Amino acid sequence: SSVDKKFAVKHLELADLYFRYRRYEEAITEYTKSMELDPLNGEIRAKRAKCYAKLGYISRAIQELTESLQDNPR
Repeated sequence: SSVDKKFAVKHLELADLYFRYRRYEEAITEYTKSMELDPLNGEIRAKRAKCYAKLGYISRAIQELTESLQDNPR
């Protein structure tokens, strides 16, 4: 719904703020909330993957990107 998309945008904004200040765990939490509300937005998954990479979870980051490609090959 349009309301879900509005909440997704706010979670995404908060996640980006956490990311900017290197609070990657909190960013992942907010990106996840945003993804749950807007599951077709591949940008969110890519940003969450970046957080995992910053935390040193490279295999998790690769898994995230692989799943994103499977969900949306474009």
